[in-house]
Amino acid sequence: MKFITLQMVLILICMQASVVYSKAEIPDTIQLIQVEVRAKALDVERQFSVQKLDTLALRSFSAGSLSDLMHLHSNLYIKSNGPGGLSTASFRGTTANHTTVLWNGFPVNGPQLGQIDFSVIPVYFVDHVSLAWSGSAVNRPGGAGGLVELENAVIFNTGLTVDFRQSFGDFNTFGSFGSVSYGGKKLQVKTRLFKKSSENNFRYLNTASWPHQYMNQKNADYHNMGFLQEVNLNFGKNLLNFTSWNQWNDRNLPPIMTNLERGGDPKEFQNDRFHRNILGFKRYWKGGKIEAKTALFFENQHYFLMTNSALAPYVIVTRIDSKNESKVWMNSFVTEHQISKNTKLIAQMLYDVESVKTNNYESDQSRIKTSSMIGVETNINPYSKGKLMFRYDWINNLPEGISPAIELQINPKRVRSLYLNFGASKIFRYPTMNDLFWFPGGNAALKQEKGFSTEFGATWKPEMESGHLKLRFSAYLSDVRDWIQWRPTAYRYWVPENIARVFARGLEWHQFLKFDVYPINFQVITNFAYTVTTDESPVAKIEDVSGKQLIYIPRYHGNAFLYMNYHKAFINYSIDYTGIRNTTFADNDQFFTQLPAYTLHHLSIGYQLKRWSASFKVNNIFDKSYQAVIWRPMPGRNFEMVLNYHFESRNDNLKN
Repeated sequence: MKFITLQMVLILICMQASVVYSKAEIPDTIQLIQVEVRAKALDVERQFSVQKLDTLALRSFSAGSLSDLMHLHSNLYIKSNGPGGLSTASFRGTTANHTTVLWNGFPVNGPQLGQIDFSVIPVYFVDHVSLAWSGSAVNRPGGAGGLVELENAVIFNTGLTVDFRQSFGDFNTFGSFGSVSYGGKKLQVKTRLFKKSSENNFRYLNTASWPHQYMNQKNADYHNMGFLQEVNLNFGKNLLNFTSWNQWNDRNLPPIMTNLERGGDPKEFQNDRFHRNILGFKRYWKGGKIEAKTALFFENQHYFLMTNSALAPYVIVTRIDSKNESKVWMNSFVTEHQISKNTKLIAQMLYDVESVKTNNYESDQSRIKTSSMIGVETNINPYSKGKLMFRYDWINNLPEGISPAIELQINPKRVRSLYLNFGASKIFRYPTMNDLFWFPGGNAALKQEKGFSTEFGATWKPEMESGHLKLRFSAYLSDVRDWIQWRPTAYRYWVPENIARVFARGLEWHQFLKFDVYPINFQVITNFAYTVTTDESPVAKIEDVSGKQLIYIPRYHGNAFLYMNYHKAFINYSIDYTGIRNTTFADNDQFFTQLPAYTLHHLSIGYQLKRWSASFKVNNIFDKSYQAVIWRPMPGRNFEMVLNYHFESRNDNLKN
């Protein structure tokens, strides 16, 4: 409640300041720094249930990971094991497996686990980030919770652009980022590179020891590097593009707090390699377009864990040497055509082949996924429009059924600044390859999870004389049957079963406010989510866990971001609140069934001088000791500095 009160007070103060200063006398001419914004025109309301993250947020985290960005600038709950550790997303009360991440239209979720690690995705490699839910999430099967869409912009006639930034941080953390691009009339080429490493040896309070004591984290260093290559050719009404994302991630994994005193010199690490390539073709004509794309993704993962006994003769207690290779060939064919002034037809065909080779299965496995979709988007009248879509899916040529989705938007005649949205869709998720074939424990008889989702949203965009305000409120619910749960057996290994029925419902709030109080520019963004997710299956009732919040899904999560710019200087202040999370349903474990709520504060200041800029950031200002995952420590107060050089030949030509 403190967070809600704080953000409401902040919004009211900023709105009042905007009104007061908009009526004050200000000079007719204001000298502003030249800023050129290049992006595709985007009408938020025309995209129904889609929210695009602000470019200022992306710029603020350009030297960070997608995990940091999403945690502080969206309603998604990011479950993080700490810097350099696994970070996954919970979308509207679902799990990491229910959040599909699309990169230029293709899912990057691995076929084995069905999830993505947000901590290894550099924001520097992304131009646009959007969240989609309800019917807008049916672009790809499996997004039962929602979609996170990552896009690389294609922009011609930009001339030569050079960008370089260097970050320095506590715990011997260094990041180097660079890009070179050229955009002419017919050709656009861009190369981006990054390298980031850290010893990650921060000091923390170990609450698992008695008495509690401060320690330095060990065996937690990481080294990530990669490059992204883009080539785009413009032939008038035709566009040909090739994009290649290649990355190498190496990290040691520290023991949890409870294992530090057990000895035995444990060794644990994970090395990941992936190569993602997309070749696409677009053709435009009056009233429509056609787009055909093919993608080939390779992933290679090596996970190793070895523990020894704490006393002589130090025999091996645990040894896991997991080697996994996956290859996914994906194809997408989409066409859109305006059949009348108010109606557009959309059709899509998908054909994917997944192959996995691992020493964790009895044999190599592969499967074919096919999907077709047809939809119509129409302006019903000047004050309302709707979208209706039907998708049909096959797995290995076996039909999985039809998935309809409908969306409706109303813009009342008497309140033109108000937009009302309604969406409903059938949702489902395939079992992952590990669910089906893991040995021992995989269950080849698993069925797909299936259910429905519905949402109501209201967006208010009032006219302001000296600013811009957007408020969005959403209420949603989803009911998923045959939810897959891994459960222990009498044979000392776990088996997945279709036993849960998960009912998720909640409320979401998003606010964007931008205004000027000469000579200062202000921007305020707040997000808040209230989420209730419970298992209502017969098994849950028998085990007396029905109605209890699912593990690691907070009921309350929110964040606020304040940006102020004065001439060439700027300041960012952000607040993040995460509520209580269950870690187990065992009532007899009275001390460790929940993780306490926490609030974090972060501050960043910076200055720009021609082509150079510098920023200094303080994370966790009040040195809060907390855990996002039980027995996984998180860093206290820490510092980061970023130096940036940016050159654009087009801007120089415009000045001349």
